[in-house]
Amino acid sequence: MNDDLSQVRQGDDRWAPHYDHDLNPMQGMEQSHIQPALGELLAKRLIRLLL
Repeated sequence: MNDDLSQVRQGDDRWAPHYDHDLNPMQGMEQSHIQPALGELLAKRLIRLLL
């Protein structure tokens, strides 16, 4: 298992510097799914704070 985790970390280290590049199509695809989920989460937290 430790070797598997090491391989994942090595992959992340290679991929991470390129992820935020403007030509990465994943950002647009993720944003359309993550923003609504975050909005719902933030709204629920705000409601809990107000109650």
